[in-house]
Amino acid sequence: MNPDDIGVPHRALVLGKHSGKHALRERLESMGYEINDAELEDIFVRFKKLADQKKTITSSDLEALTLHNSKIVQEVKENSAPMCQIASFVVNSGSDTPRVSYVKIKRDNEFLEDIAMGAGPLDAAFKAINHMLGVDARLEDFSVRAVTDGEDSIGEAVVKISSDGEMYTGSGISTDIIDASLQAYISGINKMFEEGR
Repeated sequence: MNPDDIGVPHRALVLGKHSGKHALRERLESMGYEINDAELEDIFVRFKKLADQKKTITSSDLEALTLHNSKIVQEVKENSAPMCQIASFVVNSGSDTPRVSYVKIKRDNEFLEDIAMGAGPLDAAFKAINHMLGVDARLEDFSVRAVTDGEDSIGEAVVKISSDGEMYTGSGISTDIIDASLQAYISGINKMFEEGR
């Protein structure tokens, strides 16, 4: 059934976790985005992850996913595909508890995991990542900002890390700022690996 046949414009249709690629493509095209099949695949993976976190996906959410995806697609075109991805994580933080993080990453086809303590949950997670990958990356700058509105808005984290005098920038998006921050850190690490550091 075509939404226009019953008087519902494409842009008014609500997208959620049961929406498919076809509906996502139509919505993006109605917003003025022209995407190829490879870009749709990348956006759809992020869309499904976001749809599991939010009941409905707004146009602002789609814009954030699409704009962030264009950065990722450009990086992949310029370099090889990311070698490391966050598989899962658990952070423990509180005023009277140690700041401990468990991080599991997928590097190519291998899973690695580690636990570390730090000054805060992110410091602990970054230390765990450094240890399991055997890198000496140092966090130089870190920022988080909301890219959509509402209680379940998407946050974008941007990190700058240094190693051997070189700087690398990574970014990540999620409704969970810890997740976005770990994605950003891994993005920076991947750039470091791509340059052979």
